[in-house]
Amino acid sequence: MRILKKILIFLVVLVGLVLIVSAFLPGSVVVSRTRVMPISKETVFEKVTVLQKWPKWMTWAKLDTNAVYTYSGEPAEGKGAWYSWKGNDKMGEGKMTITEVFGTDSVYMDLVFADYDPTPVVFKFFEKDKGTEVFWSMKMEFPFYMRIMGLFVDGMMAPDFEGGLEGIEKLGVNEPAASSSAMKFTVEESKEMNCLCMTDSCVVDPKVIGEKYGKIYAELEAEMKAQKLEYTGAPFSINERYDEAKNFLVFSPGIPVSGAVKQTKNKKVKFCKCEPQKVLVYDYFGDYTKMQSSYEAMYKHIGENKMEVAGNSWEEYITDPMKEADTAKWNTKIYIPIK
Repeated sequence: MRILKKILIFLVVLVGLVLIVSAFLPGSVVVSRTRVMPISKETVFEKVTVLQKWPKWMTWAKLDTNAVYTYSGEPAEGKGAWYSWKGNDKMGEGKMTITEVFGTDSVYMDLVFADYDPTPVVFKFFEKDKGTEVFWSMKMEFPFYMRIMGLFVDGMMAPDFEGGLEGIEKLGVNEPAASSSAMKFTVEESKEMNCLCMTDSCVVDPKVIGEKYGKIYAELEAEMKAQKLEYTGAPFSINERYDEAKNFLVFSPGIPVSGAVKQTKNKKVKFCKCEPQKVLVYDYFGDYTKMQSSYEAMYKHIGENKMEVAGNSWEEYITDPMKEADTAKWNTKIYIPIK
């Protein structure tokens, strides 16, 4: 009886210690891994967003080679697409659903194992000089009494994440995506707009440019208020001139407004009327500092399709970064006039 009593006391103390430690631990844990792969961004994007590709690279698929997979379509890709699996006791059963796709830059998913709440999964893709950097994360929530598990989950999940990324790379090398399958360009006619603009210049430094944009848009909004005008669209910026040798940019941030202005009160602010024109358009999602590769792809597309550039490009900032903290969700429309 004494031994049984000691065992019970030990278990009570152990449970108490676990609960005390759990009180100081976070309720959620994010596991993530990154890998730079010598394959194109469009190839990586395809391997992740076409769900039929997952069993070919995911380490979990090796747990049961006879698992049954069901897909929402052929192919199952894009927002709302899903696939489910049912395997042996080691693999279990579950479902993966694509909840958001932001251009070719990031994909958000919900992973659901049987009898558990959805687990958010995020992939982000960044073009590099010799390939693509892939970021993969999963956020797991733990109830209070299981928070101590969060101390070990990264180590437990590491082989699956690292093996999965390696699997994407190997599959991408052996089965590259067809060119131009990922980036979707459209040819449109731009809108006619009344605009307030200011022109400035600086070296290409994200911090400096950000500070200048902030000051310019503040002055433009002050002019709008003085003129009793309203926004009629998202703010934009025209790329007037870029000197690559000097890393110097001349730009004109602007705001579409609800009426014409004969004379501005702030002499640095100019009123202009933007006429409709034929443009090549791309919906970019991500950090402003990583747009260069999108421009390069657009100009390449223009050349390959025997179009001609017919004016200065501009960017329209659809997402307000002050209201959305996740840079992967920042939508910027890039316009290049063509003929």
